Amino acid sequence: MDIFHNFFYVPIFNLLMLIYQLLVENLGIAILLVALIAKLITFPLTRKQMKSAEKSKEFQKKTKEVKDKYKNDQEALAKEMAKLQAEFLPGQLGGCLNLIIVIILLVQVRNVIINLVNQGVHAYNEVAYVEALKLPEDSVTIKLPEEFTEDLQTIDFKVAASDGAVLEQSFTFARTNDTDRTKDLQDSINDKTNNLNEEQIAEKDKKLAEQRLANIAIFVKNFQNGQVLSSDVKELNVFLRPPSMQTIEYEKLVISINGIELENDEYSYTQGTALNLEFIGADLSRVATDYGFSNLAVVMPYIVISVAVGVTQYISSRIQMGFSTFAKPEEEKSDKPDKKKIKKKEDGKVEEPDFAELMQSSTKQMMFIFPVITILMSLGFLGGASIFPTGVSLFWTGQSAFAIIEQLITNRDKVFAHFSSKSKSPEHEG
Repeated sequence: MDIFHNFFYVPIFNLLMLIYQLLVENLGIAILLVALIAKLITFPLTRKQMKSAEKSKEFQKKTKEVKDKYKNDQEALAKEMAKLQAEFLPGQLGGCLNLIIVIILLVQVRNVIINLVNQGVHAYNEVAYVEALKLPEDSVTIKLPEEFTEDLQTIDFKVAASDGAVLEQSFTFARTNDTDRTKDLQDSINDKTNNLNEEQIAEKDKKLAEQRLANIAIFVKNFQNGQVLSSDVKELNVFLRPPSMQTIEYEKLVISINGIELENDEYSYTQGTALNLEFIGADLSRVATDYGFSNLAVVMPYIVISVAVGVTQYISSRIQMGFSTFAKPEEEKSDKPDKKKIKKKEDGKVEEPDFAELMQSSTKQMMFIFPVITILMSLGFLGGASIFPTGVSLFWTGQSAFAIIEQLITNRDKVFAHFSSKSKSPEHEG
């Protein structure tokens, strides 16, 4: 257990499922409420970051003044720069804390959603604070044969859901009494899984497409740390996640080990709670590329959420950058020297570009590039649902949207002054 798991993952998971169970029974709305609560909790850090941004502008201004003043005295320049850095840099580093917290929250929310999608309710029950709030799990307990060989073995599942979806999935595993053979057996399993010819790769891709379409997840807990089991393991603990608002039809469940179908008395099961993973028509466990783009009616909700996450990111960044120019007198802007006129030194040589200007230019470029990358990830082009399911995109959209509202409220004086000056400008008076 690491610090991120204990202080972020577990509380986030409990908060998400508490809101889901007690308030809305809709995972999408619960995710947005978690995003709002997270934004309220980090509000003091955001205020500090905004103050840090103001200090950064002051630092850049004073740095330029010092460089101009001591451009011919390198020793004095070094001393003055050291003083400025001692005065401003500690505060600048402190201002990064909010960004770090936001990144940690995003990563841990992603982990929560991924585990809920892959393991079903079991993922929550493992970390639930309150026993009474644990939910019934879809689980299957399989008795393993008493007699076994140390060769590779295969277990096949055929799982049906109440919406008619059917998932067929196979797992390779091994059991051994000899711990020295564990690595060799695991390597053999990996080779069987990864070293495929073209025909096998095509068949694997077809199976994966069918699994995505069925939208049923099978999680074998015994395989969490490897697929080579001790001979002491007498049963497999399997957890299922049915499609949104559906149930598993256990009377249709078929399990085979090494091609031999198990009898009903060789396994037992528990019926779990159906989760609502839908939000504005999108299944939060999936992405647009799971469906393709031929049927816009089906894929449109995913496109809307994906575009929303990029647009809100851009607007949030744009507003934050825009506050640096809000409410500035027009004469101050007009007094700025033309950059084209200061590109050469007195001796005619080209002047090196200022580092702060380069950073500002780079920031502006990333302000456009990063949202585009995020949109592509949200649509599923960069990793698919296993990396960035729509539920994560929804949380990120909520975070950015609440950040926009927060910035507008916090900087309302600057916003008012900016638009007041716009309305009084000559072009608006006519």
